Amino acid sequence: MVLCGDININYLSDNDKKKKLDLLLASYNLVSTVNFPTRSQNGSATAIDNIFIDASLQSNYVIYPLLNGLSDHDAQLIILSEVKTHTKNGRVKGKKMIRKIELAMIQDFEYKLSLETWDSVFGSNDINLMYNSFLSSFLRIFYSSFPLKVLSTRTNSNLWITPGISNSCKHKRDLYLIYRSSNDEAFKRYYRQYCKILKNVIREAKKKHYSRQISKSSNKIRTIWNITKSVTGKFAKVNSVQELKVDGRITKNRQYIADFLNSFFISVAENNINKSLETNNKPLDYLWQAFDHPFPSIKYQAATSTEIFKIIKSLTTKK
Repeated sequence: MVLCGDININYLSDNDKKKKLDLLLASYNLVSTVNFPTRSQNGSATAIDNIFIDASLQSNYVIYPLLNGLSDHDAQLIILSEVKTHTKNGRVKGKKMIRKIELAMIQDFEYKLSLETWDSVFGSNDINLMYNSFLSSFLRIFYSSFPLKVLSTRTNSNLWITPGISNSCKHKRDLYLIYRSSNDEAFKRYYRQYCKILKNVIREAKKKHYSRQISKSSNKIRTIWNITKSVTGKFAKVNSVQELKVDGRITKNRQYIADFLNSFFISVAENNINKSLETNNKPLDYLWQAFDHPFPSIKYQAATSTEIFKIIKSLTTKK
């Protein structure tokens, strides 16, 4: 486990808050790793951003500041050695296994537990056999309600970043180190102008990259929507029914809701047909109900081909 964030406690000085936090995290075998300033402003330096790890499992690590030039807080980069990620069938390159836990799955887990009789647990007098039987039944239900899923890691979506932009961003970070401690107004103007130019270059690079994607796509509308979603970070949300009102009562039982909806949609067509047969109304009857008076007569006026030609010529195309 890795715990990180802006904890707002300066680890460059000894204070009561630091000691209390260290004692609390030590109970979880977590220790701090940052021993250098993470925030510099007006000549003062503090280490209020930190990363805590389990040193007993990850004793071999390297950590150093990552100057991003985005704020007065510097980022921290920690490299953990010998980190092993195992899956059910061994290690999978570019993928990892996760066990998703959602409200619907929790309700399914509780429902299956309520159906378990535990006869194999209470039918024995051996405490070890009882425990093993309980654990086996519990894990069987747990694994069925919360199955492992393969999660593919994200590919690099910032394909618009060219080597030139990467070098310019690196140079901007170097300039930022001088900028935040400099009182030279001329240099500060130069830094702000450099940031403005770099921002325009990045915007133009993105525009060209997305234009190439759209022009090469066979389905341009879908590509435009995918680009819009990736840029805004707004993806389609999956909404699931958490509760349903059935016969005047609200139920949260997922199995009962599924059975009720299946039964409803299977019989809805037949019920509608039966209702329509009961009325036995002709389609024209509905039209007579809506219009109880005759329609006004349509009067045509004569027009020559010359008049029609002039009307067409007067129409202008949209620019």
